[in-house]
Amino acid sequence: MSSVGAHVDGRWHVYVTKTLFIITKNIRAPEAEKDVTFLGISRDSGVAREGSDTYEGFQQKLKQLNGSAGKPRPQACAAVLGCLTAHQESFLLLAAEATLAADADGQRIFEVARCEALPFGSATDPSGEAASAVAGVTQLLGKGFYFSSDLDLTRRLQLRLANPGSSSPPGEDLMQAADDRYAWNRQLVEPLTVQPGVSGRWFMPIIQGFVQIREFHGQTGAGRGAPLLMLLIARRSRMRAGTRYNARGLDDEGETGNWVETEQLVKIRRSAATAGASPGWISLVQVRGSAPVFWEQSSAMQGISVTRGPQLGHLALEKHHRWIEAEYGGVFYVSLLSKSPAKRETEGILSEALSGQLQMIGGLQWKHLDFHASVTGDEHSFDIQLDKLAQRLSDYANSVGYLDATQEAPEAEQQPPQRQQQGVIRTSCLDCLDRTNLLQQQLAWRWLAGYLGAR
Repeated sequence: MSSVGAHVDGRWHVYVTKTLFIITKNIRAPEAEKDVTFLGISRDSGVAREGSDTYEGFQQKLKQLNGSAGKPRPQACAAVLGCLTAHQESFLLLAAEATLAADADGQRIFEVARCEALPFGSATDPSGEAASAVAGVTQLLGKGFYFSSDLDLTRRLQLRLANPGSSSPPGEDLMQAADDRYAWNRQLVEPLTVQPGVSGRWFMPIIQGFVQIREFHGQTGAGRGAPLLMLLIARRSRMRAGTRYNARGLDDEGETGNWVETEQLVKIRRSAATAGASPGWISLVQVRGSAPVFWEQSSAMQGISVTRGPQLGHLALEKHHRWIEAEYGGVFYVSLLSKSPAKRETEGILSEALSGQLQMIGGLQWKHLDFHASVTGDEHSFDIQLDKLAQRLSDYANSVGYLDATQEAPEAEQQPPQRQQQGVIRTSCLDCLDRTNLLQQQLAWRWLAGYLGAR
């Protein structure tokens, strides 16, 4: 088993000839006797075609295609991400290097570490404008983007268990199965996958967000506890994505800026102290998103402008609310905005607008919790105050529950979950960062402590 943070070997090979990009899996010695499947992409027209040949036949074709230059050397990469176009110049985008972010009992998740862009056409050097634009994209992709060939990383565990047929088996067409909301390279692969006979199996869906895994070994002696494997996956939506001051609030499609689904997964390991523990995961999902109002703020030094009132914003909020209900089963809105007089022109204005907007939908559940007024930050009382704040949401949190996919025995792994999460808490502050992080962390801690304490 590779250690977290280790660089991984290239799973794919890309051959660059004078006229083609040829993508195939990294062929190792024991596999040399098998037929080689490949995807060929014309560097001139972008036309793509899948094919197969014997190993020897494939090697011979490579020599023929490259003419006097001889057989091209393969370029190893961790994943092929799609086709990028900048200033009317196209590039094949590769995750050239990746590091292991998590290994959850053989299901591995990788973080993109370095990207490369191979130019289409006969020119080897792109124009200055295109090169600059592509450099910006590859730099962006070098941190905070993740992929996996072992599981559909774009869907939370509850969805994967509820619809096992919607997620391809490991090594199959994960791109086709991926959730559009969280597959950030969906549009990059479409120029190729829309062509007849070209599947998405050559490409790996990537999410933007955060992944971390930790294993905790219980104490020994009288204070011994359960050994735990904890996996955190945060998925940021690609809808209404953008930088801090350019993608806030609602849009007409019902999307909000900085939408993130956070999934805390926990597995209790079997040990002498937990002989009765059942294999499988439990999980709690929370979401965050910009305050669902039409609003703007040009900089931190400026006031907030609400650009549409409740009547004009009602339809967009209705779309947003109905989507959350359809996706998660129910929703409780939490606002952590400050009502301090010092923030009257910023968070005060937004808080009033949000209150008016949410009241437009009958039966909608929501609560305003002024974080700064409730949690002072004093080091001696911070944890107690934060827990009291989270406790005010305990009735709803307990009513929607969590996913319990533990099983009585390993051979019963495919049985339906013992329980499912029936709703979600949607938290927002000004930018859905620090205050939202703290409340979500405390809600997850209360859930896990309660689960373990009951057992």
